[in-house]
Amino acid sequence: MSESLVSQEENDKLRKKEREIESKNLADADIAVMKEKLRIEHDHTIGMIQQAVEHALKQSAATHEREMRELKEILQQGQQGRQRQQIQSLLPFPRRSLQVECNIM
Repeated sequence: MSESLVSQEENDKLRKKEREIESKNLADADIAVMKEKLRIEHDHTIGMIQQAVEHALKQSAATHEREMRELKEILQQGQQGRQRQQIQSLLPFPRRSLQVECNIM
């Protein structure tokens, strides 16, 4: 009988170890699944951030281009105004006095 007790104890130990191994394998599988879920979530978050940054940069670039065009137009208008002033200053009489009043009576 002692042989069967020893066998039973050994069988119990074996089953216990098998359960521990199975439990460990399941835990490892759970860890792998969790890691994969975290990676997917991380990739999704990074993608959203990337899209937001790209959108902000495109808007900023468009605003910058518009402002530069407006500034160029203002500078051209200012340059044209200075050129008119220079031409007027070269005239022998002020431009306003070109209108001659004639009071015959």
